[in-house]
Amino acid sequence: MYCRSVPADLRKPARRQLQAWISSLPTGYNSAPAYFAGAPFDSALHELCSQVQEAATEPVRPHSEWRLASALHRQLFNCKTTTWVVVPLGERPLVPWFDRDTPAAVSVSTRRFTKLLSARFGYQQTNGAKHLKLVKTGMPTLVLPANRESLSPVVLSTTAHALGFRSAREMWDSLTPA
Repeated sequence: MYCRSVPADLRKPARRQLQAWISSLPTGYNSAPAYFAGAPFDSALHELCSQVQEAATEPVRPHSEWRLASALHRQLFNCKTTTWVVVPLGERPLVPWFDRDTPAAVSVSTRRFTKLLSARFGYQQTNGAKHLKLVKTGMPTLVLPANRESLSPVVLSTTAHALGFRSAREMWDSLTPA
């Protein structure tokens, strides 16, 4: 996933160094290369799924049954959309998709964000089943997910662009002056 951020001439030496480091790890961890891809990984994954399902180290159900439902172990969220990274002030992250325009410190609930938008821009709230609709004559209609403790960076960025801001950071600074 990160290989594009590593210059091509450093990849091979980095791989060799990583392999040497993995083999120096304690028992269990040092066997990781056997599970990197293919049949050994799939077999171990299916065994783990059986162990978790039955809450037993020696499950009764055959591990091979997991091949029938190969997507059941897939994650619900993509780490690219739910991962935050701390980067020193003034520096850019090495991983390109960590470079979001949403301030890392922003964690705002739907309720607070709606109040801020109403106070700053005069929006009025109309309720929906799963979403709130904010309306004001001459302004774009805003739709926000209802009852969220923390709105996603995508929601904040989309709202910022709808309001004419260049970024969620610029919008946030406008809504919450220091």
